[in-house]
Amino acid sequence: MQRAICWLIKNSSQNVALGKSASVDKIIDGIASNTWMRHFINGTAIDNAIQDGYKSDKNCSNTYSCQLNQLSLEKIMKKITKNVNRL
Repeated sequence: MQRAICWLIKNSSQNVALGKSASVDKIIDGIASNTWMRHFINGTAIDNAIQDGYKSDKNCSNTYSCQLNQLSLEKIMKKITKNVNRL
Protein backbone atom coordinates (compact mmCIF):
# COMPACT_ATOMS: atom_id res chain seq x y z
CA MET A 1 0.00 0.00 0.00
CA GLN A 2 2.77 2.45 0.88
CA ARG A 3 4.59 1.76 -2.37
CA ALA A 4 1.41 2.42 -4.37
CA ILE A 5 0.75 5.67 -2.50
CA CYS A 6 4.34 6.79 -2.97
CA TRP A 7 4.16 6.10 -6.74
CA LEU A 8 0.78 7.80 -7.09
CA ILE A 9 1.99 10.93 -5.35
CA LYS A 10 5.29 10.98 -7.24
CA ASN A 11 3.68 10.54 -10.66
CA SER A 12 0.78 12.89 -10.03
CA SER A 13 2.87 15.68 -8.54
CA GLN A 14 5.39 15.45 -11.39
CA ASN A 15 2.61 15.59 -13.97
CA VAL A 16 1.06 18.62 -12.27
CA ALA A 17 4.45 20.37 -12.05
CA LEU A 18 5.14 19.71 -15.73
CA GLY A 19 1.68 20.83 -16.81
CA LYS A 20 0.91 17.36 -18.20
CA SER A 21 -1.64 16.39 -15.58
CA ALA A 22 -4.97 14.71 -16.11
CA SER A 23 -7.90 15.48 -13.83
CA VAL A 24 -7.05 12.53 -11.60
CA ASP A 25 -3.48 13.82 -11.13
CA LYS A 26 -4.80 17.15 -9.90
CA ILE A 27 -7.24 15.43 -7.56
CA ILE A 28 -4.55 13.15 -6.09
CA ASP A 29 -2.09 16.02 -5.68
CA GLY A 30 -4.77 18.23 -4.14
CA ILE A 31 -5.87 15.63 -1.60
CA ALA A 32 -2.30 14.67 -0.69
CA SER A 33 -1.26 18.28 -0.12
CA ASN A 34 -4.44 19.38 1.68
CA THR A 35 -3.65 20.77 5.14
CA TRP A 36 -6.80 19.35 6.73
CA MET A 37 -6.12 15.87 5.33
CA ARG A 38 -2.45 16.02 6.34
CA HIS A 39 -3.50 16.83 9.91
CA PHE A 40 -5.40 13.53 10.18
CA ILE A 41 -2.72 11.31 8.67
CA ASN A 42 0.25 13.00 10.34
CA GLY A 43 2.74 10.44 11.62
CA THR A 44 1.13 7.44 9.93
CA ALA A 45 2.62 5.08 7.37
CA ILE A 46 0.46 6.76 4.73
CA ASP A 47 1.91 10.15 5.68
CA ASN A 48 5.44 8.75 5.27
CA ALA A 49 4.58 7.34 1.85
CA ILE A 50 3.12 10.69 0.74
CA GLN A 51 6.17 12.59 1.96
CA ASP A 52 8.47 10.14 0.18
CA GLY A 53 6.43 10.53 -3.01
CA TYR A 54 7.07 14.27 -3.01
CA LYS A 55 10.84 13.77 -2.61
CA SER A 56 12.60 13.72 -5.97
CA ASP A 57 15.51 11.64 -4.64
CA LYS A 58 13.32 8.85 -3.20
CA ASN A 59 12.82 5.65 -5.16
CA CYS A 60 9.48 4.19 -4.09
CA SER A 61 10.46 0.70 -5.26
CA ASN A 62 13.60 0.67 -3.12
CA THR A 63 11.93 2.27 -0.10
CA TYR A 64 8.84 0.05 0.11
CA SER A 65 8.63 -3.66 -0.64
CA CYS A 66 5.47 -4.93 -2.29
CA GLN A 67 4.36 -7.47 -4.89
CA LEU A 68 2.80 -4.68 -6.94
CA ASN A 69 5.11 -3.27 -9.57
CA GLN A 70 5.01 0.18 -11.12
CA LEU A 71 3.77 -1.06 -14.50
CA SER A 72 0.75 -2.72 -12.86
CA LEU A 73 -0.01 0.44 -10.93
CA GLU A 74 0.26 2.55 -14.08
CA LYS A 75 -2.23 0.27 -15.85
CA ILE A 76 -4.65 0.58 -12.93
CA MET A 77 -4.28 4.38 -12.88
CA LYS A 78 -4.87 4.63 -16.64
CA LYS A 79 -8.13 2.71 -16.25
CA ILE A 80 -9.20 4.93 -13.36
CA THR A 81 -8.23 8.08 -15.28
CA LYS A 82 -10.15 6.91 -18.32
CA ASN A 83 -13.27 6.31 -16.22
CA VAL A 84 -12.93 9.61 -14.31
CA ASN A 85 -12.54 11.55 -17.54
CA ARG A 86 -15.81 10.04 -18.83
CA LEU A 87 -17.74 11.70 -16.01
